[in-house]
Amino acid sequence: MSTIEAAAAKSTNPATGEAIAAYPYLNVQGASRVLARASAGFTLWKDTSADQRAEVFRRLAALLRRDVLSLAGTITAEMGKPTTQAQAEVRKCADMLDWYAQNGPAMLADS
Repeated sequence: MSTIEAAAAKSTNPATGEAIAAYPYLNVQGASRVLARASAGFTLWKDTSADQRAEVFRRLAALLRRDVLSLAGTITAEMGKPTTQAQAEVRKCADMLDWYAQNGPAMLADS
């Protein structure tokens, strides 16, 4: 096994033992870049209005529903969850996003 292969998180299909993918661990510089991007993203998000955030949630919910079969396939392969349950999980996430898009702006409004 190479050093690169050893320094990675591996995703394995629990039903077959087949390797699905390997995700290399970050070094200090890589982690610093990710943290800087997360910080910049937070700064942008905190200055985003509740209505704009709600629209992002609605778009994300639509993408989850559009890609439900592909996403459920990944869940099934990586976790061994039955396909129907995996599809339900993706749909539940989309439903939650819709709920927050609908109710979030009122929850964040000044009293």
